[in-house]
Amino acid sequence: MRARRRAPRKPAALSSLPVIDRYREIESVALEMLEAGRAGDWARVGDLGSTIRTLADGVARAGGPDTLDAQQRRERLRILARLVAVDADLRRLSDPASAWLDSMFGPARHDAHNRPL
Repeated sequence: MRARRRAPRKPAALSSLPVIDRYREIESVALEMLEAGRAGDWARVGDLGSTIRTLADGVARAGGPDTLDAQQRRERLRILARLVAVDADLRRLSDPASAWLDSMFGPARHDAHNRPL
């Protein structure tokens, strides 16, 4: 039985969120997206990708990273690094042949938790 994650926040609820919380929400949805990819639920991956785009647009409208303090900027960078890792994992899941290219041209592969594969 597949566990259901809580529904992403509605746009009205997002409007009052601090910028760093918007980044955290993007990270949460991206991790759900990775789980959907691992389960082969590509329609869900697409839906969650749309959710992430909406959330990212909200970050820009809320003032973007310029509104963050030093600690929040560090957290933002951690989140962005994790998003890149999640994206790489999703690409490998959707196109297993890309792993061959990673091994030829990329550094050592890591999963979304920065563990070597």
